[in-house]
Amino acid sequence: MEIKILNYTGKRLGVTNGSGNPIQVLPSHGNAKVEKNIKQITQSGRIPVYEIVYDRVEGLPDPDPNYEKMYIVNKDVANSVGYRRKDLLVAENPMSHNGTIFYRKLCIAS
Repeated sequence: MEIKILNYTGKRLGVTNGSGNPIQVLPSHGNAKVEKNIKQITQSGRIPVYEIVYDRVEGLPDPDPNYEKMYIVNKDVANSVGYRRKDLLVAENPMSHNGTIFYRKLCIAS
């Protein structure tokens, strides 16, 4: 069974093979977003310290019950719901190639 990887970052995204060579540009299938609120919780001298509170996620499909699809999302979405889902990927280690950003690694969000 081959897993289908769908891009929900809202922009096209290139991926490389294990050697770091560009192999494919994935179109955007959607734009998963999360509402987040940042509020100051304390201060250390003149340095404010903030807490990020994630709210609802929009634009992300439900998990595929057959485990045949995985979704590339941004880090905020992954931080918000990644601990509950094993079908979310985050793109890491970017490189530029002919004006397109390619990523060397797709990591499971957890």
